[in-house]
This record gives sequence, C-alpha cells and structure tokens, in this order.
Amino acid sequence: MRSDWNITITDYRGARHYRLSEAARQKIKLTLASCLAVSAMMLTGLISQSVGKHDLQQQVAALQQDNQSLQRRNNFLLAEQRDLIATIDQRSRRLASLDADIQQLESLLALKTDSNAPLEMRVSTAYDEVFEKQLLLRNIPRLSPVPFNAITSSYGVRRHPLKGSSGMHHGVDLRADMRTPVAATADGIVIKAGRYSNGIGKMVEIQHRYGFSTVYGHLDNFEVAVGDIVHQGDIIAKSGNTGLSTAPHLHYEVHYLGDRIDPQPFLEWQLNQYDNLITRQQDVPWESLEKAIATTVRQRLHQPDQATPAVQRSSQPTARLTAASP
Repeated sequence: MRSDWNITITDYRGARHYRLSEAARQKIKLTLASCLAVSAMMLTGLISQSVGKHDLQQQVAALQQDNQSLQRRNNFLLAEQRDLIATIDQRSRRLASLDADIQQLESLLALKTDSNAPLEMRVSTAYDEVFEKQLLLRNIPRLSPVPFNAITSSYGVRRHPLKGSSGMHHGVDLRADMRTPVAATADGIVIKAGRYSNGIGKMVEIQHRYGFSTVYGHLDNFEVAVGDIVHQGDIIAKSGNTGLSTAPHLHYEVHYLGDRIDPQPFLEWQLNQYDNLITRQQDVPWESLEKAIATTVRQRLHQPDQATPAVQRSSQPTARLTAASP
C-alpha cells in the first residue's frame, strides 16, 4: 500500500500539487532531526558557556579580593621593612658610638685588647677593669681633702717654722682658710678625733682598707667622732690653726701599715692618671693589692645578693673632693 503524501499550495497563480514519497518524507525527517540536534547542541553549549562565565566572574572577584588582601599585606610588610631598616641603622650608629667609647675607655685604662675581638668581650673586660680600679679608688686615699690651692710645705726634711730646727715633715701642708670644710679622702672608720700634744693640735685619723690610714691636723672643730663610719667625700672637720701652726692650713698625712708615706702622689690620683701613683709611690706593694682587689671583684660578681656591678660602677666620689695639681 502506497503512503505518498499529496501537498497542494495555492497562491495568486493558482493551485499547485506536490507528491511526497516515503523516501522524501524520511529525508525531511532526518533533516529536521539533524537541525534539532544541532540546535540542542548549540543551546547546551550556550548554557554551558553562560554557567562557565558566571563561575569565571566569581573566580575573578575572589582573585581581586585576594589581590587587595595581598596588596595590604605587602604595604604592611614594606612599612615593617622600613621600620626594621631604620632600627638597624640606629643600632648600627649606636654600636659604632659604643665601639668608639670602648676604644676611648681602653685607651684610658691602658688596656691592650684585640680590636677584632667581639664587642661583648671587650666591654666585659673594660667593665671589670673599671670596676676593680673604682673599688681601689674608693678605698685608698686620693685627691685633696680641701679645695686645692697649693702645697705650702711638702713631705720630707724641712726646717720647722716655729722650732727653727730641721726635722722630718711626715705630711703635706695644704693652704686652706679658717674653717674650710675638710673631706675624708677614702671610705673608712674614724679611730682618732681630739686634741694632741705632738704639735698637730686638733686632729682626725681615719682607718681605711688595705692597710691605709689618713691624718688631718691643725683642725678648728670636728664633724665626726671616734667610731663613725665615713665615706669618701664626707665632711669630717673644719680646718684651723691649732697646735704648732703659724697660720690656718691643713696638715695631711697618708700612712701605709703604720708608716708615713708621701701624700702628694695621692692628691693627683684619679682614673685617667691611674698609673701615676703606682709609678711614683713605690712603698706600697701595688701588684699584691691589685690581686686582692681583683679577687674581691670576682666574689662580688658571682654573688647575686651583693650590689650589682652596675650600681657599684655608677657611684662616684662626691664633688667635695678636688683634684690636686702639682
């Protein structure tokens, strides 16, 4: 049985008749199916592209946020880098300044150190040396007990201004007006304070550490009594004109193990002239004394209950002590 299709198309020119065979219809179906398939594929592609574009937009937005976060982080790191560079530069300048100070201190202390040694080691060495010398400077008589004007009579043999005979002058006479404050020249304990008949008049004697003692004579009055603990620079009396004296002045003596020694080198003794006394005053076993001081320093440094070296080092003799000039 034939299943052909008759198609009639009518327009202004009249009616036209067409016959579609089964084979033609199959071709048309195949063509339409192909067109639909292609359209479906294109639509699917468009939909996929639309979905992909939306995902890409989301990814781009996320990347932009990440980029902004990274920029903020970068700006923070750059600021931190600038601060670190500034800090390093500041510390480098301070380190250079500290190195210069250490070199100056080493020169002052006559320390022979390797300039290439670690700065910490050089600081420690200089610190120990300063601490040792400061301890010695506080416990051994130094500088003038009165504002220094002049030595009116030196240590040694002289003609006595009142007796007229020659004899040993066991101290130095320092020019001082009446009632000039007299200061202790080292830490110690007062062992004498009174009037004596040996020509020295009113006098004070102070016992110091390491075998030293000092005597202050021709005084007008006392500011201390026997048994008082005094520190370097403390006012102990006022100068006067008592005893065998022709005018107000201060008679000053330095004793070592009971023997009177020349006080003049002690009047000039300070950190920047440390070796001057050791060179000029040979009556004292300085090497043994410095060893004893070094032992004391090591003991203090290793005992946490003792005052810290920094505190000890920061303490300075009071301004009442005045350096003497030859």
